Amino acid sequence: MRKKLGIMLCAGCMALTAANCPAAEKKETDDLLHQIFLANGLDALMENHSNVSANCMFYDTGGSVVSSFYIYGDADLYVREDSNSNVWILGNGEEYGFDSETSTAYHSLFMDGVYEPYHQDTRAWAMMQDWDEGQEYTSSEQDGVLTVEVTADAQTVKESNEEAEAIQQMEDTDSLIFQYQVDQKTLELLHYADFIEKQDGSRVEEETMVISYDGEAYEPTQELRDAVFGDDLRTITIIADPGTAQETTYTQTVTKGGKVNFYPADGYENLYVDEACTQRKEAELDQDEDATYYTKQE
Repeated sequence: MRKKLGIMLCAGCMALTAANCPAAEKKETDDLLHQIFLANGLDALMENHSNVSANCMFYDTGGSVVSSFYIYGDADLYVREDSNSNVWILGNGEEYGFDSETSTAYHSLFMDGVYEPYHQDTRAWAMMQDWDEGQEYTSSEQDGVLTVEVTADAQTVKESNEEAEAIQQMEDTDSLIFQYQVDQKTLELLHYADFIEKQDGSRVEEETMVISYDGEAYEPTQELRDAVFGDDLRTITIIADPGTAQETTYTQTVTKGGKVNFYPADGYENLYVDEACTQRKEAELDQDEDATYYTKQE
């Protein structure tokens, strides 16, 4: 995913982090796991549905819910809300939401050529991860439902899930089972779960995701709208390549008190407070005022 720069935060701070995903690639393969991945990108799902939503819950080793999140997607929109009050909305050429860590609403600004690939990759990876070609799995079919399972060892999943308490408590002899239940004909996801499997074969649920299709359209709350698109706005202006034939001006607004996240094109990662691009933006800045910054290709 592309790097985003948080404006009106401490220099270098990030806002709500997007899914960590590489660019989606349509491989020429008949690998079942990859075919399931392709069938469950939002664009593929919208060929047969008006929208899709998923409710996901994470459990501790005692079976109690410790966190949850909600996903929604339709022909253009992608939404993710979680139990920590984070909200991430991507669609219609915009990204906005609420970052609970800083208790701040945000509205993003994209340089030319950045939004579309970011939007496409997010939609491709919205429902499930892609697996490496050749990944081993088991599968079974019953009543038109195909169940596919992938097994990973404890060490591997601990390294990639440092904040998941139940996973960090896994014993070295445990495994993590990723279970996908899909429609046998369309390969569309019906249910997802992962389990910690003990050496004796017993399983403890670590995560479940229940998927629904063609429900009510998502609407952001009025509270979030007011926090992003309220009456008392501030404007962030970014001028790229100032004083050159390529000079381009970008602007974005957000309700005062909110922040603007800047998604630069390759080579434009630094922001400056002067037109000559000699003084980097580094200090924590007022979140209630208009501001102008500069960037150049480096």
